[in-house]
Order: sequence, then structure tokens, then C-alpha cells
Amino acid sequence: MKRLCYFAACLILICVLLVSCASTGSRQKDEVKILFIGNSFTYGNNLPWLFGNICESCGYTGVKVDSVMMGSYTLEMYCDPENKYCRQIEDLLSETAYDIVILQEQSIRPINDYDKFHDAAATLTEKARANGARVLLYETWGYAEGYPDLKYNGWTTAQMESLLADAYTRLAEELGVEVVYCGSVMADMYSKGTDIPLYHKDLKHPGIGGSYLVALTFFNYIFGEDTTKVPYQPKALTDQQSDLLKQEVMTFFR
Repeated sequence: MKRLCYFAACLILICVLLVSCASTGSRQKDEVKILFIGNSFTYGNNLPWLFGNICESCGYTGVKVDSVMMGSYTLEMYCDPENKYCRQIEDLLSETAYDIVILQEQSIRPINDYDKFHDAAATLTEKARANGARVLLYETWGYAEGYPDLKYNGWTTAQMESLLADAYTRLAEELGVEVVYCGSVMADMYSKGTDIPLYHKDLKHPGIGGSYLVALTFFNYIFGEDTTKVPYQPKALTDQQSDLLKQEVMTFFR
């Protein structure tokens, strides 16, 4: 079901981009402005920078990527008008007409405090829409086996990811926004027993392989491009590892 929803959303997005491209010439490649809002799952390995490098290597040279990121933050914290990062978001939205705003919640909150997840995402979605932007929810992943919270909650990595995917899917339906199932593709790659560094050594945050996989997933979702043809790859990954991650996106979401 998650794959079918992803595929349907991709078809809709591609149609929107084609219409936009037809009416604005080179807008698809030259005038796409994207804002990432998240915490260490976004700034780890500098996901916005990885995504920007992928875009540029594929000819999307005019893509502008901004970000507001702070470790351990929830979306609720970004809604507090007394918080400097909340004010930073408001300043960016007032200065730039974003095409897309990407929201990433604290890693476990969608499961253990859904109402706060919903309310904060709703507030930020309202601000993004007032700016004229579409909202994408960045679904994150289950912790790797061995992380203490898994044992405490009685979950496996796959079970935690499934709970997260369900929460993000529910929120998307309630708010009328889209989900990019980064956690689902991460879980699938992890289940294959790869030696690619998907996770940081803390078993929670993304390793460079995980962040690259997420960046590829966003690139595929937003632009509908074949990720196996992406030239850019992080220096910390081998050619074989990068190729496997590029292929994973195309295989998982086909």
C-alpha cells in the first residue's frame, strides 16, 4: 500500500511539474526553491547539501536549498514564536517564495505523541501554504538493532519503521500533504544485510550511506529522475556502494 501511494503521488507530482515547465520554460530545472526543516536526522551528513549536489550533477543547477536544523528538535519547538529558529523559519518564508517545504519530525514522536506531531505539522503546513509552497513529510526510519529504545518498546527495526510509516501516512491524509517514504526504503536496504554505512555508529542517526539514500529518494520523488543515472556520490562511499543505493531507490519505488 505504501508503494502504491508513493507511485500515485509521484505521478501527480510529475504532471504538476510538466504543467509548470510548459508554462514557465526552464523553471523545472532553474527555479526550484526548497526548504528543509528538521533536526539531526536532516543535518547529519548535511542532507540538504547532499541533495543539492545530486541536483547540480544532474543539470538542476538553479535549485536553491535552504534549511533550518537543530539537534533533538521537535516540530513543536519550531512553532514557538519565542524560539529563534521559529523566527528564522518565518524570516525565510517572508523572503523567499518556496516551491517545496520539507518537514522532519523528531524520530520517535510520531509514534509516542501523535497529537503534538499533528498539531505542529499543521501549524508549519499552514505557514508553508501561505508562502505558496507544497509540503512534503520526510518519513524517518526505525533504529538499528541493538539500540536500547527498541528493546524498551519491544520493537524490531522493521516494526518501528512500520509504525512511523503509518503515522506519517495518517498525518498526510489528515493535512492533505505528501509523504516521502525515506524510512521505508532505508528499512528495505537494511533488511538486506548490506555493509553500506546506513547508520551512524550510535545505531540511530544516519550514516553517510543512509543520508545519501535519503537524498536520492527526495531527488527521485521531486523530479521523477532515474537515480541510477545520478553522477554525484559522496567520497566516503565506494562506486559499488553508491550504485547499490541508486538502484535501491528505483527498485523499491517501481
